[in-house]
Amino acid sequence: MDANAAAQRLNEIDADLDAGRYRKGAWQRFLSDAEALDAAGKAEISDLVSEVSRKLHGRNDFPQVAFVVGFALEVLLLAAGVILVQFDNVFVVLPGVAALVLSLQPTLKIVAGLLLGVRYDYAFLWYFEPRFKMRYGTYFVLDPVLRVIFHIAGSVGTPMAMFVGFMYFLPIDRLMAYVCLVFAAGALAMQVGAFVAEWMGVRNVAGHHLSTLTSPATAAFELKRIMSNAGPR
Repeated sequence: MDANAAAQRLNEIDADLDAGRYRKGAWQRFLSDAEALDAAGKAEISDLVSEVSRKLHGRNDFPQVAFVVGFALEVLLLAAGVILVQFDNVFVVLPGVAALVLSLQPTLKIVAGLLLGVRYDYAFLWYFEPRFKMRYGTYFVLDPVLRVIFHIAGSVGTPMAMFVGFMYFLPIDRLMAYVCLVFAAGALAMQVGAFVAEWMGVRNVAGHHLSTLTSPATAAFELKRIMSNAGPR
C-alpha cells in the first residue's frame, strides 16, 4: 500500500462515518496495513489520519475541554501534591499523595509525548478518568522505538507517586507509609502484568482492547511489532 492508496482508504472510512455505515475494525485494519508505509508516506497522510481519528473518537461523546485547559489542571494538581506532601501532618500529606497519584502519570506521559513530537487535540473524561486525545497523525509518524519510550513514560507515574507517599509518610506515620508501599508494589505489578499479558497475546479485557486501557500494554504491542519487523524476511 502506498500513500495514495492509504489516503483513499482513509477517505472511505471518513465517508462511512459520515453516512453512519462504519463497521468496527476498519480503522484497526487500516493502521496495521499503513505501518508498511515509509516515513515519507506516513508524513504525507498524517493530517488525514488525525482528522479521521478525531471523528472516530468523537462518536463516544465524552465530555471534553481544550488540551491546554486539561493539561494546566493536571500541572496545578501535581504542584498542589508536591506542596502538600512537605507538611508533617498525616491529614495534609494524604491529599497530597492522592493529588500525585492522580496527576503524575498523565503529566509524565504528556511531557514525554510533547518532547518526542506527539501533539494533542483535547482532554476528555473517559468514564471517570481524565485522559488526553492524541492528534493521532503525530503519533502515527513517530519512530516505533520512540513510541515504546512514550508509553513506558506513561507507565511509571502511579508507582512513583505511591513511593513518594511512602517516603513522606515514613517519618510521621509508619502505617500509612507501608500502605503506600504496598500500593506502589501493586501498581507496579499491574503495569508489568499488563505488559506481559499483551506480550503473551491477551488482547481484550472486559470488551476493551488491552492496549487502549493501559500504556504498558501498548508499549508491549509496539515492541512486538518492532521485533517482528526486525526478524528474518
